[in-house]
Amino acid sequence: MTDHVRNFLDASNAHLSPAARLWLSESATLNHAVSYHGFGNGAAISTLGATLNGWFMHAPEPQEDGGIDNGIPEDLHPVIRHAHAHDCHYILFDSDGPEIDGLPVYEW
Repeated sequence: MTDHVRNFLDASNAHLSPAARLWLSESATLNHAVSYHGFGNGAAISTLGATLNGWFMHAPEPQEDGGIDNGIPEDLHPVIRHAHAHDCHYILFDSDGPEIDGLPVYEW
């Protein structure tokens, strides 16, 4: 058996717009309902959940045209592209995470 290790990007919640925070919260709630209560269909991204201080999500591969599918708000696209540029397949948004130069920062 071969081990498979995937990296994640650690990023500040400051990189989340209000629309992105709402989408992450709603998606995490949908996934929680399916996983723990057995109802609903879940979110468009199955690996997405809330943490005590933010969210953890799968970073879907950008399409050939640079777009990102799954109904993800456009405000998240630069962070997802940054994650893939650094060979990361997941993103941890955390209140203690670092602000990353070159990515948008939003007021909370």
